[in-house]
Parts: sequence; structure tokens; C-alpha cells
Amino acid sequence: MDRIAQWVEKEPFVYSCAVFYEANIRAGDSHFDFGMGVNEEYAEFLQVKEEPGVQYYPPCPCVHTCVSSRSGQYLTLDNLREGLAWLRRNGLTLAGDVVTQVVCMTKPEDEYFNWHIVWFPIASH
Repeated sequence: MDRIAQWVEKEPFVYSCAVFYEANIRAGDSHFDFGMGVNEEYAEFLQVKEEPGVQYYPPCPCVHTCVSSRSGQYLTLDNLREGLAWLRRNGLTLAGDVVTQVVCMTKPEDEYFNWHIVWFPIASH
């Protein structure tokens, strides 16, 4: 809980994110971890270091897209299916964990609607 309080103080440089682990994706498992993210260019300034509970994802070639979720339809592997299918159709191979960033959250009616940028790391050829 202390880490969450520390990271919230770093806004607007941090954001809500989810990580779908490659092994889980390949197993068809929708499990993901949800937390807070920060882009590499701000990590030193914000004194964020890799340590237990803090994962570092180095820059790599990625295909990115945007997917939606909402209060009544949580983020799952189903949200990634079209992106994963696009990779296969275009001869690309997933090469790591899929990371998302919540970029918009609205509540126009009775539930929240979210938009997530999704990064699919790909093997470089």
C-alpha cells in the first residue's frame, strides 16, 4: 500500500496499466496483473528503480492498438484476440508480455468506460 501512495504522488507521469504475461496468453489464461506504470524517460527523474514488485520492460519493437473495457465487461484475453490475430495474419510473432495503459476513463451513464493502449512486443526479423 505504501508503494501505491508513493506512486500516486508522481502523477501525471504515472498511469494505470495491466500486464498480460506471455506464458498466460499462450496458455489461453486471462490472468493479468494491474498496477501503475511510468515511461522509461521519467523513471530516473521520479527515482523509480527496478526492485521486487517493480518490473522493467525495455524498449522493443511493438505493434500497438487500442481496446475498450467497461465496468460490466472487464479487461480479459478476449480484448487482445483481434490484436493477436492481426499479428498472426501478418507473419509476426508475440515476443513478450503484453502491456496496456489506461488512457481514458469516462462514466457517461451508469458504468465506467475505459480505453487502453496495448503494446504487443514482436520478434524482430
